[in-house]
Amino acid sequence: MSQPAQPAPQPAHRARRGQLVPRAFTPGDKALNFLLSDLNGQDHDLYAEVVGEPIVLMVLRTLFSAQARVLLAALERAKPQLEESGAQVVLVAGDTPSIAGGAKLPEGLDLLLLCDPVGHVLNWYLAAETTTGDNELDEAPPLRSYLLDPNQRVIAGWANEAPEQHVSGALDAMETWRLNSNREAAFVAPPALVLPRIFEPELCDHLIGLWQTSHQEGSLSTGREHLYAPNKKRNLEHLIEDEETINRIRKTLGRRVLPEINKVFNYSDRLVMEGFIVLCYQVERGDFFDLHRDRYTPQQPRRFALSLNLNDGFEGGELCFPEYAGAKLKPPRGGGCIFSCSLLHKALPVSRGERFVMTTFFNEPEAYGAEQANFR
Repeated sequence: MSQPAQPAPQPAHRARRGQLVPRAFTPGDKALNFLLSDLNGQDHDLYAEVVGEPIVLMVLRTLFSAQARVLLAALERAKPQLEESGAQVVLVAGDTPSIAGGAKLPEGLDLLLLCDPVGHVLNWYLAAETTTGDNELDEAPPLRSYLLDPNQRVIAGWANEAPEQHVSGALDAMETWRLNSNREAAFVAPPALVLPRIFEPELCDHLIGLWQTSHQEGSLSTGREHLYAPNKKRNLEHLIEDEETINRIRKTLGRRVLPEINKVFNYSDRLVMEGFIVLCYQVERGDFFDLHRDRYTPQQPRRFALSLNLNDGFEGGELCFPEYAGAKLKPPRGGGCIFSCSLLHKALPVSRGERFVMTTFFNEPEAYGAEQANFR
């Protein structure tokens, strides 16, 4: 099979004065999010794909260059080490999906191949590292690799090294990072606010009682629709529909939570509350809620999430934030955890007893619907 012609080398780019010029990311930088298609035309959002482990991100002008072939072979040889490391491997290539499908990819290696034939993502991730005094960029490399931490921040990068050194370098850098991250974890504050005493014990008992009267299999909620996804979430839940209870919850949260959101997150715009759901996680059922974000795009209305524990006496069941050293939070009975809906998080399984929790979201009224009441 004849191979597609390789794209012509990209010339150095002269930027206009004051123009925002892509530059190579350096350690500590936050990697830009992007949306690209795989070989089947399915879209993938980088931030939505992460699983809380380091990411080996390799960006190539084309999969059919000599450098690319050496890199892919090195990845195949390093399959055991990559699997043991737990890292995600993401390849971004400038080929179209139909052309990229003809490349010889590493056999048996779990990787995500995304295509960027337009070059918007490549323009940033393959950007040159320096500029001259005349504000002219050096020539961009045809291949660059990054090791990103679970928060998508750059640990290290490679561009001018031999392709096989991109792989070995990423493995070495990952081992060093894990050693350092264990020491850093003690200094990483959970990116959330924990408030005790939001609900009185009587209200907690009342909400658990509503769940006991009726409940059903849990579903994923986007705020506009409910999706059944047992591979992502399993629990039993009750949607609160009693108007008197709803009004009591809204007024309570308006007095006790909204002022804290204004202060702690410096967010003073109007917010509306989504529906209130009581969820139960049970050991016998193997209930869980896997990694997810409650807000993926700026168009979604959710801003802040509230997870409020209604009981105590259970073990496990913490909220975990893998992007921030796996910080775990477990509010006391009647207390809640408030955090940005953009954060990757999961509810850890309960190891003993059962956990009752009430959840809701604080949303932008313009996007969610002005008819939703907001009690400040």
